[in-house]
Amino acid sequence: MYGVRLILILAVIGGIIAYLGDRIGMRVGRRRLTLFGLRPKHTSVLITILTGILIVAVSLAVLSIASEDVRTALFRMRELQEALQTTRMQYEGVAEELYLRLGELEQTQAQRDAAMRELLAAEERLERITAEYEAAVRELREAEETLAFTLQRVGNLQQIGEELQQRIEELQARIDEMEAEIQVKEAQIRAASLQLDLVRGGELAFRAGDIVLAQVFDGRDSPARLEAQLLELLERADLIAVQRGARIPGEQPPSALQLLGGVFEGTVRVLADSSSRWVVRVVSIFNTTVGEPLLVDLELVEEQLIYRQGDVIASVRIEDGTGGLARDELFRLLQLVYDEAIARGMLTDEDGFVSEGVSLPEFVATLSRIEELGGNALVLAVAAEDTLNTDWPLRIRLVVEPPA
Repeated sequence: MYGVRLILILAVIGGIIAYLGDRIGMRVGRRRLTLFGLRPKHTSVLITILTGILIVAVSLAVLSIASEDVRTALFRMRELQEALQTTRMQYEGVAEELYLRLGELEQTQAQRDAAMRELLAAEERLERITAEYEAAVRELREAEETLAFTLQRVGNLQQIGEELQQRIEELQARIDEMEAEIQVKEAQIRAASLQLDLVRGGELAFRAGDIVLAQVFDGRDSPARLEAQLLELLERADLIAVQRGARIPGEQPPSALQLLGGVFEGTVRVLADSSSRWVVRVVSIFNTTVGEPLLVDLELVEEQLIYRQGDVIASVRIEDGTGGLARDELFRLLQLVYDEAIARGMLTDEDGFVSEGVSLPEFVATLSRIEELGGNALVLAVAAEDTLNTDWPLRIRLVVEPPA
């Protein structure tokens, strides 16, 4: 409302001044008055100009009286401009500092966010470690309890062990006594068997421990097939026993084998329960003369690598091997090879051999090499290749070396 009144006042004053100026101009024109020696027309124009200047001056005066801001704008404008410039510069400085502070704030916020993430991760690790610690404490307590129980049990077991050790020593002493007694009985049995053979005056068809026949069985076959194969093996072994003179009196057609009860079924069960290959031997239990039944057992040997290529199977040392001595020693070496291979479970053929031996040229070459060494030599029977006990024949080669 104050501004409206001021405008109205200025309008009224301006109108009054303009009216007065107009009246003065009209009188000057009518009376043809002159100012400063000017023509009347020019004097009228000058009065008009002065009237406008007066209107402006009065308006400014009124405004100055009415408003301090107008006085300031009229008389302190340069100071205001300088102050405005200073303020603008301060504003720019403050704005720049604000921008820097905002950058620092963003960096601080980013650091705070990273710290928060690290804090959360640390809290998660702390929770995990705390859980692991509690679990470890529980395990430790359980372990301590178990240890206490185990220590108590160890004490009991030690006491039991001492008692068992004492019992074992007593049983071992008893076993030693029984073994000595068994050795005596075996010696008596051998002597009685030899005496029985002499009394009979008969020819031995089989000795105790002789392998009548052997064959490879595969435990992966069905029980029915295994049983059929085992029956076939026994039939072939029976035929061999009959051919060598063993007999069951009164049997027609002739038969010789007698197998202990339960052995057949037990053998089939062992083979069927395994996935390995086996050497099954039909073995004579006692010395059997011609015309007597042959009591046999079934011996099982699981498939295994018994020799690697280059392994020494047996050896003989020949000294002064002149004449037929070297030949006899080579025959003895081949017998040692047979015994060693049989002891390791080697398969035999129907004639009872584990190997085809050595060829005649190799045998002769070996004798010649012994003669070159003056009849003194060490002869080795060496495995010619890797050999499984189920792989017949055992291939060997003879190596002659100077005596050590």
